[in-house]
Amino acid sequence: MSEDQDTTPEDEAAEADHIKSLREKAKKADSVPALERKVAVLEAGINTSTPLGQMFLKSYDGELTPEAITEAASAVGLVEGQADPDPVAGEPGTAEAAHQEARSRLNQGDAAALDETPDNAPDKAFKAYNDARKRGTRTDDARVEGFKALIQEAARGNPTAIFDDRQFAQQIEANR
Repeated sequence: MSEDQDTTPEDEAAEADHIKSLREKAKKADSVPALERKVAVLEAGINTSTPLGQMFLKSYDGELTPEAITEAASAVGLVEGQADPDPVAGEPGTAEAAHQEARSRLNQGDAAALDETPDNAPDKAFKAYNDARKRGTRTDDARVEGFKALIQEAARGNPTAIFDDRQFAQQIEANR
């Protein structure tokens, strides 16, 4: 027998348990920064129960001060109260104003020029899908392009791309 085989099965088991314990400690240590980030984001008032809030939490890697987090969140439209106010019907840029302009052009004998670029996210996603199919893209790849367009609109803060369950419940109640 050689001198290298001095270890017993008990020694090997103890070493395996020690290695397992070190791995568990390493996993816990890795999760501490993630927990600190989550606490800091929640303390800054970011709603992490929404898909955009979850994406922000996973991607934020800046300072963990409430001011820095709030600034970064407001830059992507996540801070409540920072959103653009709802447009007043008839103001330039609203759908009603565009239709009124089209009616006025028709009354004057001009051709009505409506913007064919959709404003709501589902329509943009459907247009991206159709454009891809017209270019000869496979159906599955065209669907990916449609979903990509929808997700991009959500990232831009387009309210038509974001499902708000509280707002939906309020609309249901209002329509009863």
